[in-house]
Amino acid sequence: ESSIGIEFSIQNTNNGNKPIIISGLGLYTTAGSIDEPIPCRVKVYTSSIATKETKEREFNLALDAEDVSCRGPEAETLVTSDFFLRQYLNSQKGQKGQQDGDDGLDIPGRQLSKGESINFDDLKGKRLGESHGRRIQDDSNENESSHPLVIPSQSILSMYIVVLPMDANVDLIKIFAKPGSKHLAEYISNESLSLHEGVSIKKAYLVDAAANGGSEEDVPEIVKPTVFMGTLYYDILSKADSAALEDYYNYLEEKVHDAIQGGCYGSLVTGYQDSVGSYGLMFDVTSMVDGPESSSTIVIYGMDVYIRNQEGTTPIEVYVRINHDDDSNGEDIA
Repeated sequence: ESSIGIEFSIQNTNNGNKPIIISGLGLYTTAGSIDEPIPCRVKVYTSSIATKETKEREFNLALDAEDVSCRGPEAETLVTSDFFLRQYLNSQKGQKGQQDGDDGLDIPGRQLSKGESINFDDLKGKRLGESHGRRIQDDSNENESSHPLVIPSQSILSMYIVVLPMDANVDLIKIFAKPGSKHLAEYISNESLSLHEGVSIKKAYLVDAAANGGSEEDVPEIVKPTVFMGTLYYDILSKADSAALEDYYNYLEEKVHDAIQGGCYGSLVTGYQDSVGSYGLMFDVTSMVDGPESSSTIVIYGMDVYIRNQEGTTPIEVYVRINHDDDSNGEDIA
């Protein structure tokens, strides 16, 4: 079941009375593929009122992420933590800019070949279905429960997601869901979150129709119940207050900055078609960056490999040598 939007509810059920913040998102789309991902725009709207019918809710824009890599129906399209961080920094700078005359802040995005939520376990939080997320300690009392991605303890948040093309020549991008059994029924849960069945929206948009390329006159067709297919990444805060929220995003900014400084400004994807299996593979990598030696050095920061006939943890050894001026002998270094 694919549609131009999906809406569902998530409930904070952790026993520690701690608020939860959504910090990453994975979903499946009709556009792109593993070998040829295409840039897309993911918009997330949220509403804290989950007891009314979908069409009566007031949704607020919580995330507007451009240049996300849509990877088609066979692989998750990941909206990584740096997009959520950028949204927060822009909103904070925008609020300050209203006073100072500034027009907002932008930080560099980060392209990942498989769209990991920044590949650090302590950064990306935990998936729905896994154990505890990270906790950020703070003792401030100023309330910040109105943040659109924070779910206070025992509260419910509705999420409405649409995916838009960045290229005018790309057809309408749809999101996959699967049929459910009962609208608003709990579908899956762990000790912190429970995901409830929702609806798929066709033919129109629930909100911001004109901004999303539709018409305000179109009437949405709501198909229910359906189940969101994907991943919710979350973290656990100490309190729903502004100081704890600021500490969390400061921590996130530090980790994203460290990752970018680590060299992951880009990736080179060769594809994942298996035609020749072997017990080893050798290939050359050439830096195409011109400039002084210090600025033209490329650092390999990570690799994805596909392995046949093996499950579980597998040791991988990588050997490298430097070739100078097409010297086939090279210099073994590790």
